Amino acid sequence: MLPPAGDILDVLYQHAEFSRLVTLLKAINFAEAFQSDEIVTFFAPTNEVISLLYFEHQVQPRAIIM
Repeated sequence: MLPPAGDILDVLYQHAEFSRLVTLLKAINFAEAFQSDEIVTFFAPTNEVISLLYFEHQVQPRAIIM
């Protein structure tokens, strides 16, 4: 099995369920951290999870990512 082409953001852009995550990463100027050739493990919360954390539990955007 081959890894997906591109960086993490390229993969996230291809899946609508991560659109809020992409927006959030850009809003906190964190997107460029994922645009490298380094191997990283990243647990990507879906739009549903981000909504739950932010709107129902008032978790701040940066805390969702960190």
